[in-house]
Amino acid sequence: MGALGNVFAFLRKWDSALERHQKAIAGLKDRDEQHKQIGLCYHQIGMVHQLQRAWPQAIENYQKAIECFERTGQKHELPRTLICMALVEKERKNGEEACRFARAALLVALRTDADPALFLTILRIASSIARDTELAGAAQDDLNLALNQLFEANPELKEALEQRDGDPSP
Repeated sequence: MGALGNVFAFLRKWDSALERHQKAIAGLKDRDEQHKQIGLCYHQIGMVHQLQRAWPQAIENYQKAIECFERTGQKHELPRTLICMALVEKERKNGEEACRFARAALLVALRTDADPALFLTILRIASSIARDTELAGAAQDDLNLALNQLFEANPELKEALEQRDGDPSP
């Protein structure tokens, strides 16, 4: 059922996508409240709401996904959801939260040995958020500090991003 939800989302059939993911969650909960796929379904529902620009619903479902991932020990799934939350908060012009979620995504990705492509994507998004002058504040300073420390300890990351995207400096 969750896979069909993804297909409907790809086709931009938002209502059908949401319905399929919600049915998948209900079916999984009937079998096992701790089922690992439940968090992924909530993440997908959050993405559908994000694509619809329904920010509060996106955040609500991303938070449910995080709760599921933490409860079921799926820490490796957290960075993707956290960076999505950062993007939602950036769109909402909530700079402090955008920076806080981007920093959390970056740190969790480092700790969980995230897939290299996912890590570079998170790093690119976090760098973009850190450079956004409209988001100035203490959380942006924390994000810039984390990025600078990461780049100093791993100059090859900065080089990889420069080759891929241009200047990644915060």
